[in-house]
Amino acid sequence: MTVVPWLADAFRRLALALDGDRQHPALLVAGPPGTGKRDFARAFAAAALCHERAGDAPACGHCRDCTLLAAGTHPDFARVTLE
Repeated sequence: MTVVPWLADAFRRLALALDGDRQHPALLVAGPPGTGKRDFARAFAAAALCHERAGDAPACGHCRDCTLLAAGTHPDFARVTLE
């Protein structure tokens, strides 16, 4: 799971907050079409849910939480969009 280069700094700042005491209860991602919002939000969700994340990687990709997220069945993930 990758984040487009122009959103990488924002992703790093949010991911650092996951490692500390300041965790976000929700994240609203908005912007024009084609800017990488969906990939950004998905990578952030993976980083927030993964308990084996290391370094700059958004998530490990193989733990139970990553497997559930990839299958679309993680109980703590809800994708909300406009109709």
